[in-house]
Amino acid sequence: MPFVRPGADSAVQSRCHADANEVSTIMQCVRCGKVLNLEDRRCPTCFASLTNLQIGQMEVAKHQLREIADIERSAMTSRFAKKGAMTGAILGTVGMVIALSPILMVLGLLVGAVVGWFVAWRGWGQYRAFLLYTALMLPVVVPLTMSPFAVLATLATGMVLGLAIELNPCATATQPASGFPSRRDVGSRMAEPDRRPIATRDTGWARATAERLAAAGVSPNTISGASMLGGLAAGVALASMAWALSPALHAVACIVAAAGMQFRLICNLLDGMVALARGRQPSPTGELWNDLPDRVSDTLVLVGAGIALSHLPWGRDLGWAAALLAALTAYIRQLGRAQGAPACFAGPMAKQHRMAVMTCAVIAEAVAVHWGCIGWPIAAGLAVVCLGSAVTCLRRLALVATAQRSRP
Repeated sequence: MPFVRPGADSAVQSRCHADANEVSTIMQCVRCGKVLNLEDRRCPTCFASLTNLQIGQMEVAKHQLREIADIERSAMTSRFAKKGAMTGAILGTVGMVIALSPILMVLGLLVGAVVGWFVAWRGWGQYRAFLLYTALMLPVVVPLTMSPFAVLATLATGMVLGLAIELNPCATATQPASGFPSRRDVGSRMAEPDRRPIATRDTGWARATAERLAAAGVSPNTISGASMLGGLAAGVALASMAWALSPALHAVACIVAAAGMQFRLICNLLDGMVALARGRQPSPTGELWNDLPDRVSDTLVLVGAGIALSHLPWGRDLGWAAALLAALTAYIRQLGRAQGAPACFAGPMAKQHRMAVMTCAVIAEAVAVHWGCIGWPIAAGLAVVCLGSAVTCLRRLALVATAQRSRP
């Protein structure tokens, strides 16, 4: 029986099941019997061409499934947007309590409700929610309060708001609801169960870069090792903020740190793609080079961010705590694999999420330093990484345990 999300009305479910049965007969090669994707025009097994009748029926089925997706999406997105507005209003109000300003509390309620509704309606992720909320709130909070605590509360509220919306059970309402996974979903979930699902792999620039690196003979292990250079550059740039730098140099260090973190993520993206593009047998040390540089880079970045907060009595401890929790999320994933469970890349604070949060934090730091607010955006980023990593550890433990219990 095809997958239909709970919450769809009975009419939508019945149409999904009816069209699923029809498509299952259409999407079958008449020569070898292989079930095909809707996008296929030739059987990938026996290379038999499909008849015009089959192609026409496939196009009709694709159109029907899109209509079903639109009907279900419109019904569930409306409910999801209302929940997003309520969540944003509550978090926006609570986040501004620390400012002790009734005006900012009312503004936090209104902006939080609007941002929550808009982000949920558009199906955006936690980082766009953070950028939108902070872009609307900071220009008002800083002139009115000039308090680092209010800036910290604004940044933390934006991050938690996006995280709360993304973790809502209705978040999948913004995704296609045809009842069939797309070819990309099938490839990432079934064909490559031990690869981290990253949408950027399907972009043109990533494929072109991977092909050029593979043609140049660059090994995946070299790319994985280069990612540590990005983590080292980011960590050193963050640690340098512990010294009294001018606002301009402080901002430059933030930009270098952000660039280093993004370079690290690009290397993490390309190493696996280059390995597939070369089409050779996996390297005997490939698993080591795939995982160890990530742990080194995480530690360099997060500990460096803690050193940047040396002027705060708890700053370094916060950095070490974030690094420890980040390593624990990877340990739980590898522990599950060692026990025979599939690799669990569940968030909300996986590797790419941690780097995205810290990138947003250092960019906010580069702006806030000109207002005399030094260190608080980075502290907010580390706090969110700690909280999100703790939630990630619990989620991965639960998923690994469920997978172990379901094994025969």
